[in-house]
Amino acid sequence: MKRQISVFVVGLFILCLPSLSFAQKRITRLTIFPNNQGLVEEERTIVLRRGVNEITFGKVSDKIILDSVQVKAEGCEFLEQECSSDLLLSWKVQSEREAEVQLRVLYLTGGLSWDLSYQLEIDKEATSMNIYSWAGVSNKTEMNFFEAYLTLVTRLPLSVDESSISPGNLSRASLTTSSSILDIPYPLSYPATLRASQEKRFLLFSKKNIPVTKMYLFDWDNYGEEVREELLFDNISEDGLGIPLPEGRAY
Repeated sequence: MKRQISVFVVGLFILCLPSLSFAQKRITRLTIFPNNQGLVEEERTIVLRRGVNEITFGKVSDKIILDSVQVKAEGCEFLEQECSSDLLLSWKVQSEREAEVQLRVLYLTGGLSWDLSYQLEIDKEATSMNIYSWAGVSNKTEMNFFEAYLTLVTRLPLSVDESSISPGNLSRASLTTSSSILDIPYPLSYPATLRASQEKRFLLFSKKNIPVTKMYLFDWDNYGEEVREELLFDNISEDGLGIPLPEGRAY
């Protein structure tokens, strides 16, 4: 007796065959870490028949780390996984029942990076300033991310005795290299599009009317006869801040 195998394709090739299940809902989440890697999370709604089904999903990133792929669907057992040369992921899956299910695919990919910069607006009296934090995001993959929920993660090393510090009083910490790492996520408040081979800037946050103090610095050993002007401010909630401020150039 022959087993009946149902075949479904999800993604860019969903219209290739008339018997395929249509993706009724698509959700993409993209998290970019400071090590030039990103976590891609895709969700699709598909219909499976009871028994063995074949699902094809794609395209995926050309810099995908195949060992990192995780796939989940309620009431299903994934039996086989394959990645084709045209960057399609395929699975053979056993379904307990005929049902509409949520397919969730996660994987790590290289080729994604971001850095941080600050723009400062200082008043004429140099007593207050506005801060604008910009993230420069680079997508060096061949994949487009349309309307993705983007989160950028930075990592701050903490000394052991300060590992319990909260973001609110982070400014008072002495940051040193150690095994304790504080991950700071910056989620965008809206879905964003990041196209293949694109570099794009996103405003992470802005803070206004931050009190500052101007100081004049004379340091013969480092700057010779030059007298430098420096602006000091406290990263505290009372002054409108009190948030993590990762390393970045200020302009």
